[in-house]
Amino acid sequence: MFLNQLSALSVSSDFNLKGTNHDIQRLENIVTKRLVFAEPETFHLTSELNTAKVFSDAESEGESFAAPTALCQNITVSLDAFGNATIVASDVDGGSSDPDNDPITLSVSPSSFDCSNIGANTVTLTVTDTNENLSSTCNAIVTIVDDTLPNAICQDVTVQLDASGNASVIAAQVDNGSNDNCGVASISVSPNTFNCANVGANTVTLTVTDDN
Repeated sequence: MFLNQLSALSVSSDFNLKGTNHDIQRLENIVTKRLVFAEPETFHLTSELNTAKVFSDAESEGESFAAPTALCQNITVSLDAFGNATIVASDVDGGSSDPDNDPITLSVSPSSFDCSNIGANTVTLTVTDTNENLSSTCNAIVTIVDDTLPNAICQDVTVQLDASGNASVIAAQVDNGSNDNCGVASISVSPNTFNCANVGANTVTLTVTDDN
């Protein structure tokens, strides 16, 4: 009965099992026993007088079951031509590790950005020990920049001089759908006034300025 009870035990730390001398002798004949301890581990059984002590391989080897160490680094990311950017956890990882040398997984949140995120953004890196399911976090700064130039698109126009021999144009007349990944702030054209001396073809420059 004692051994049947032992096989169903769940333990989270060292503890003592007491029984009769006969029970202890039966325990000493067992080399290992599977118990429930987060994940199944091998437990050794020893006896001292009428006390049987149960301890795991990990404890006997001095493992710490410590949480991983999360280390972050700050990064700068440029928006693409559509005004979007994404990062992965390794981008902000600064050398995270696990003290027990267990495998770790990395995740980061948030990981997607757009024009509304231009500037400094705080993200959280989560480091998880896959063997012990322990996690640690750290924060990093992701600076989003818009370094994509606006796209200036022009079209030719024809204007008539007025009765005084003058004419003018505005930028919208010369603009043919100029655009920018994060929006156009302003457009201008130069020169924009003409007189009799300008009869014929004249080259003008359309300038497109984006929001950032």
